[in-house]
Amino acid sequence: MRPRLVVPFPAILAFALLAVQATSARAVSDADSLYLAVHPRLAFTRDEIPSFRQKLNDGGADDGAYAGIRDDVLGQYPFSSLAGLMNIAFGMNFLFEIGLVAHLDQPGDQATGELGRRLTVAFADSLAPDDDQFFAPIRLRSLCYGYDLCMDRATPEERSRVRAEIESYIDSLTYSFNFERWLHPPYTSNITAMIGSSLGIAAICLADETDPLKVAAALKRADAFVATWLRYHLDPGGSCFEGVQYGAWAMRHLAWYFEARRRYDGVDYGARDDVRRIEQWLAYEVLPERGGPVNNLNDTGYLNYPLARHNTYIEWALSRWNSGLASWLWDRVLGPGEGYDWGNLVDRPATALWHRSVPPQPPGDVLPRALLWKERGLYYFRTGWPAGADSDDLVFSFYCGIFHGGHSQEDEGNFTLYGFGSRFAADNGFEQPNWASKAHNLVFIDGKGQHFSGTSVGTDGNIAAHLITPYADYLRGDATAAYGTHSPYNQPGVPFPDDDWSYGYLGANPVQHAWREWLVVHGNDTPPYFVLVDDVQKDDVSRSYAWRMHTDAALDVNLSTPSLRIDGPRGALEIDVCYPSPGAIERSLVPFENTSVDPNTNIITLATQAARGFFALTLRPVASGGPVPTVTTTHEPWGGTEVIAWPGDITDVMLVNAGTDTVEAVVPLAGGASLPLRTDARILHLRRTPDGRDRVAMVRATIGYVAGSAWLRSRNGPVTAMVAGATAYLDRADAMVRLRAPGVSSVQANERSVAFTRSGAYVTIPPSPIPTAAAALRVQPQPSRGTATIVIESDATRTVSIDVFDVAGRRVRTLQALSAPGSAEIAFDGLDDLARPLASGVYFLRARDGSRTLTARFVLVR
Repeated sequence: MRPRLVVPFPAILAFALLAVQATSARAVSDADSLYLAVHPRLAFTRDEIPSFRQKLNDGGADDGAYAGIRDDVLGQYPFSSLAGLMNIAFGMNFLFEIGLVAHLDQPGDQATGELGRRLTVAFADSLAPDDDQFFAPIRLRSLCYGYDLCMDRATPEERSRVRAEIESYIDSLTYSFNFERWLHPPYTSNITAMIGSSLGIAAICLADETDPLKVAAALKRADAFVATWLRYHLDPGGSCFEGVQYGAWAMRHLAWYFEARRRYDGVDYGARDDVRRIEQWLAYEVLPERGGPVNNLNDTGYLNYPLARHNTYIEWALSRWNSGLASWLWDRVLGPGEGYDWGNLVDRPATALWHRSVPPQPPGDVLPRALLWKERGLYYFRTGWPAGADSDDLVFSFYCGIFHGGHSQEDEGNFTLYGFGSRFAADNGFEQPNWASKAHNLVFIDGKGQHFSGTSVGTDGNIAAHLITPYADYLRGDATAAYGTHSPYNQPGVPFPDDDWSYGYLGANPVQHAWREWLVVHGNDTPPYFVLVDDVQKDDVSRSYAWRMHTDAALDVNLSTPSLRIDGPRGALEIDVCYPSPGAIERSLVPFENTSVDPNTNIITLATQAARGFFALTLRPVASGGPVPTVTTTHEPWGGTEVIAWPGDITDVMLVNAGTDTVEAVVPLAGGASLPLRTDARILHLRRTPDGRDRVAMVRATIGYVAGSAWLRSRNGPVTAMVAGATAYLDRADAMVRLRAPGVSSVQANERSVAFTRSGAYVTIPPSPIPTAAAALRVQPQPSRGTATIVIESDATRTVSIDVFDVAGRRVRTLQALSAPGSAEIAFDGLDDLARPLASGVYFLRARDGSRTLTARFVLVR
């Protein structure tokens, strides 16, 4: 969705529309018409009108939404120009709202129906179809709802004119090259969803009244647009690549098409797991603050309140699944006292028709505190969700993903941290100059950040490694490509020979590598905190490397103490710098003027002159009145160590290694004790507790010794390993390791259990056999009953495309996933690209994994 509110329509002569009674002669002449037999059909049918009248007369938010619609329809719309009505929420709902009142008032409001007829005819006569990719789908959508709901008192000639206009739009959206573009990255975006949904609604609207071949072609084309959006802009976990604002806008269109399509022929997009899971993703994005603001990420402003304005998906989830999670979201973003009121810009028809009184389901009861959307490259961690009003919960996000088009173009490796009501680490998307790296939290080299991104020019990154456990989460983002160049989708002549993206070829800053690593420590013993390691190197020349983080300008920043401190009204953020040493960095604070609706920020900068930009920091949120640890930081030429002594005799010991060699340190502890460490790990983290159940995390290590005892030995390269409670976790399924894990009863690698042998306090994980070509792609279980898991063995991190074929060779589904070295699992819901259940039978898979093409066979049983 374009971030603007005024529709630049050509001047249309304003006219006052006086509601008059329809003549009985006209009603009689049309009594047996085909139109009356099939309409309305898009949002509801004639048979459903009594139940909706009852629903809108029993109290609740749906009644309130309908009352607001009715007030505007009766008191404002008759005296507004067509141009003025088209400027209300882009003209999406005014004919829809008029039609609702005409049908759902009791008895039916003939004067309002006449108003809808006049406006629909005027709309068709005044606005010729064109190939405007944004406004043409909206105009077609409005025209369809006007025809479906407001033409029962029209003459056959008037209906013919409106129908011809809809057919002209169908032809344009189906065959015009300017709409064809939006099937191909980097054009793919929320506009793809708009085109597909409007075209599908139009086909259903005119079914039985126009050429069946035209209807079939339009539906096929509509589903191509929808499938493209689902493939390129929706992670299997339900996260939209373009962020909340554009994801909610896309669903404002798609949900109405999905319901119309389900009613028309039973095709049910709502049965798809990725569509169902959107509500889960939205729960992570909503901040614990009154009004329901969302995290500023991917062109979504912190204070834009997009879910309060584009509420369609939430209302649909209430109706479609009786979702308690959607009910919680509704209370947060729209509810009285907590939500934000956009007035008549919201989707009031969705509230009126779909809203249900469902008991709220707190997200903390059904969602984990940490979640990674692998394909999108997005990670969230939350301490919880508020039951009402504001809370002191923490919300942390990290983004590093592939660009597929549209607005999914924030600079790679960016992060945010919200806590105690304060934006400690803030992002600044989404308007110029905020497309530039300077608006985000990144490492600069000689004053330059990453390659330009914005206006459909994007950069690529990926989560190259991860390990999610109950004790701590590890993530490694690779933004190397983002510093040096644009996405391959923005190459000259892509996707069409005349495409030229050179206006975005700005700011190239090639580097040898740019890695950002996080260890999110969130065990239940202490408050959570975040260990950050940035490793950026341009070349072998000494350069100025600057670590930069935006913080809300309203917060107090103190750079003079050993730990940087940011103070807010209800808590603070302390930043311990482990590397470089204090004498090697220059601290500064400069204001940044935001050009969006969001508050301005200040930029905290840590600058150093070196041949390589290596920064190791700990970000510790501190609640007012919460536990305050004693922190001791030791700086070493190879990195450094930190000891965090918490109340309750809990001690965290951390070592950060800037190189790859084995380093040794003797870490001083309380009471004069010390702890010898020896490791080649990038990060070693150890938690010692009074119960003696030590927990350890070793990141990218081949050896790790603690107090003279070997805790880890890897025989086939670096591995990230964590031991927490009864489970040990590895990030590689092919790892050959020996771990000190006296209390461990299970080992997981790549989120699945692996075999191990025990010898005393140690467990040994044997080598996994090298998969044969036949075993490199497989489906389990065999046979599969409705749902299955596709397993692919890969030697690198890359996006894998998997096609599913039936026995006749027809492609019935395309899946995409991000594979990592080792074994990757892709959930398959047993549906085709139109969300229809596949029949029982034999199916074949074809996966393109780099230079390999893998095939597999599986049997589906219903």
